[in-house]
Amino acid sequence: MNLPLAMALFVIVWVHVESFRARGFRGYFRHYKEPYVALTPINVIEEITKPITLTFRLFGNLFSGGLMVAVMVSLLPIFISPLGELIWKPFDLFIGLIQAYIFMLLTILYFAFATSNEGHEEHAPALESAH
Repeated sequence: MNLPLAMALFVIVWVHVESFRARGFRGYFRHYKEPYVALTPINVIEEITKPITLTFRLFGNLFSGGLMVAVMVSLLPIFISPLGELIWKPFDLFIGLIQAYIFMLLTILYFAFATSNEGHEEHAPALESAH
């Protein structure tokens, strides 16, 4: 549980640092009030739960792959068990690869949302009139 938690905390802290750098002081704290000021507590709770959900998702899915290999091997007769492990271990590695991809994809999405300036009037380009 420590490795997925450390990875999730590292990503979330890094995302907040980059968000602060991209938006500035006012923009960073203003994004918690979007789309409505009344939703500020929900936005804060969302930011607190991001590392928790990342940790549980990564740990749970990786643990389930290993647990599945152990269960399948234990169900096989003793003389076939090594063969069963050879069959199920690539499946476990494939699940780990998928989970690493999902973790990376969520990290990229968190960075994209944290550094975007859409919806902020002071950062939007001025429209030129055709007249």
